[in-house]
Amino acid sequence: MKKIFLLAVFAALFLSAGCASRQLNIGVYRNVDSSREDIAMVFEDHIIMQVKSPDNSEGSLAYWTWGGKYSIADDGTIILDMDKETRRRWNFAFNIVSRQDGIVVNELATDNGVVLRYELPKRRSQGGNPVPVGSGGVNPRYQFPSEDL
Repeated sequence: MKKIFLLAVFAALFLSAGCASRQLNIGVYRNVDSSREDIAMVFEDHIIMQVKSPDNSEGSLAYWTWGGKYSIADDGTIILDMDKETRRRWNFAFNIVSRQDGIVVNELATDNGVVLRYELPKRRSQGGNPVPVGSGGVNPRYQFPSEDL
């Protein structure tokens, strides 16, 4: 009886632990090639992407832009939470993969890949003391009012 109880406890702990989903680092990912302005911005499980149009359109159609939730498959493929028609178009044009050095956007028609590298948050100086800029902290000017009001 004691063994069954211990087995049940371990099974409950194992099942309640769950798996942590993989996520990208919070921040900005930019293309290192200056001829294209591909960019991705990540915050927790949300991403905003702007990638060069696969048909090299001009003007306002030069880039495809999308924002929403994402997940990462076991093979590293980034799955964008899109409606069915938008996902069909993006999956026909691009394969987007998470790599250790950033995000790789493979253009399937031309078999070209663009690497969006993680951009380390910059620091600025305020009165001689470095202050983190970016996702590293909260701006003290924007705080909730105290409860005494």
